Amino acid sequence: MLARSLLLLSLVSLACALHVAQDSPPKSCYKAPVIAEADPDVLIYDQNAPCPPGQVYLSNAGMKRPSAPLVAAGAADTHTYVAARFNPTLVSSLAGNIGQCVALPAGGTNVATWQVTRGQCP
Repeated sequence: MLARSLLLLSLVSLACALHVAQDSPPKSCYKAPVIAEADPDVLIYDQNAPCPPGQVYLSNAGMKRPSAPLVAAGAADTHTYVAARFNPTLVSSLAGNIGQCVALPAGGTNVATWQVTRGQCP
């Protein structure tokens, strides 16, 4: 029962791997590039990407394998990434949009936030 209530999020930065549960959030900052894996009910997105207003850059949509790298692309050197839990059917429907800007669906629950930088982490 406890295992079902924990979200596992994997972040891999170069040779470093980190598995994080909901009650043990990721480090506050990672040096780009980072790849992420997610549970079937989790979207991982960049809220600072150069997307149209109201949209986010989708890095992962419920995939246990790495998807679009977290690279902090755009003008700012540091971007905030979010892992949010949604209905698994909704997450699955967005899998074809990985690596693109999408309208962020309503009704998600933020599970973790962290920063990825092209510069140095504080």
